[in-house]
Amino acid sequence: MDAPAVGRSLLVTAASWLDGRDAEPLEPASARALGRTMATLHLHAETWQPPRDGALPPLTEPLFGDEDALDSAPDLRPQERAVLAEARERTGEAFARLHEGASLRALHADLHGGNLKWHDGSLAVFDFDDAGIGLPVLGLAISTYYLRGEDPALEAALRDSYAQVAPVPPVAHADLEALVAARQLLLANALLITTTAGWRAEAERYAHTAAARLEHWLRTGTFTCALA
Repeated sequence: MDAPAVGRSLLVTAASWLDGRDAEPLEPASARALGRTMATLHLHAETWQPPRDGALPPLTEPLFGDEDALDSAPDLRPQERAVLAEARERTGEAFARLHEGASLRALHADLHGGNLKWHDGSLAVFDFDDAGIGLPVLGLAISTYYLRGEDPALEAALRDSYAQVAPVPPVAHADLEALVAARQLLLANALLITTTAGWRAEAERYAHTAAARLEHWLRTGTFTCALA
């Protein structure tokens, strides 16, 4: 729709209400259900193709094709900027390495407790607006990001239940951690480019948080959200 007040057109969407209990925060039962659900989606997507006139964006680099605004994050210290730059380079290398000759498929690409509900005794998935074409291991890494800093048993439950339905994608530990860390880069960048005023107000604070978490990953090889 045209929006003269902001000088451009805006995309407006409407969605029906999904009944049920929110799955956030994830509990062991919902983490196990998520693993099975994700694996089922990945298996279905192996043969699914979009309609002839439809398409999904490629999720083949850390920022998913978004404008890279990380360099322009305000009020960061030089060391923090260096951390973001190195993290951007290393995650980019991991994406390139994993995608070389790989077969891609449709992913939800945002499976976390806030996009899940318990409905009629089953886990219901909604909010597909981040969906794209990518690697199954990326979907697993994205969900893993939201569990880092929580009980490690939740991540184990997610992976174990995934394996009950489909093989866990084989990937080196370092590359998996890079995909998890890439989620942090994408979220920090998203706040810097968003037009939503409430989120933009959080961008500067969140950039500091992202830098601290990414510095820990670069130093230790393991990503965690436990750092403020």
